[in-house]
Amino acid sequence: MLLFIIAGMLCFAPKKELVAFRIGTEPKYIDYDLDMALKVLKGKFEQKGYRVGEFAYSGNLYPKELDDAKINIFVRGFIPFYDKRFSEDAVNVLYIHRLDNVVKQEFDNFDYYLTSQKVLYDKFKSDENLEYFGTDNISHESIVGEYDCDVLYIFEYNIRSYWEFLKYNDKNEVYSGSAFYNLSEKERRDLLKKCKVVTYSITHTGLDDSDYIPFALYDIMSYGKPVITNYNKKLAEKYNGILMYEDANDLMNVTINALKMPDRLREKMALEYKEILDKESVDISFIDKFKKKNKNIKGYLDNIN
Repeated sequence: MLLFIIAGMLCFAPKKELVAFRIGTEPKYIDYDLDMALKVLKGKFEQKGYRVGEFAYSGNLYPKELDDAKINIFVRGFIPFYDKRFSEDAVNVLYIHRLDNVVKQEFDNFDYYLTSQKVLYDKFKSDENLEYFGTDNISHESIVGEYDCDVLYIFEYNIRSYWEFLKYNDKNEVYSGSAFYNLSEKERRDLLKKCKVVTYSITHTGLDDSDYIPFALYDIMSYGKPVITNYNKKLAEKYNGILMYEDANDLMNVTINALKMPDRLREKMALEYKEILDKESVDISFIDKFKKKNKNIKGYLDNIN
């Protein structure tokens, strides 16, 4: 009898509103950082009680199963976004993850704009249509392995001299951000587990905020992995134990010194910043705004250059 009651309750439970992610990039051009940004943002909508459909990508942005979406998140990848087909009844949001340049026409007629670039937000924060989505992570169990790899190098733009430096040792693994994205979750985890140190090289171009912290970097940190990355004042102030470099030559020296450390010391430093990271959370109150269409659409953000 109890089973029938539960089944009946489930049948009449209110259906969660659907959110559609429409990504203006083909899957083969997605990289590790954009992938993690979208997974984190998806999790934030689910945390707020929404149902998120399968991601739709360039080439098939408007599958029938997403027709009933109440919120459309149009994701601006690394290229301008022109294929916009708005639903009259849905709230339409443009998410600007990172960008080399901006084309004004692609900003037409969105209800809201969401960005992970603080420099862009600071410029237009007086505009009530623009919201900020700061870097966050999906928490993972820490992984400590029996190492058979020294360095896992993941790059946004390859530092050629560092790549040549790593080639002298066959105990290193090298992946572009796109190549790492195309691995399965298990393959990523296995690579992170077997390597002593992960070097994540950040590239800032165009309008990218020079202080931007990639979602991919936070993902690595959330596994409790020792990390080497570009010097960033904000990171240095928040997390002790992250190893940072100033330039390519410095990167080689930092790597050599990191590998000389006892494994337990590196692991202890990494677990300390993982603990801090796990306690943090970003403001997602912007999601509540997306429940209603914006009656004062301005067409596009003025004076972007």
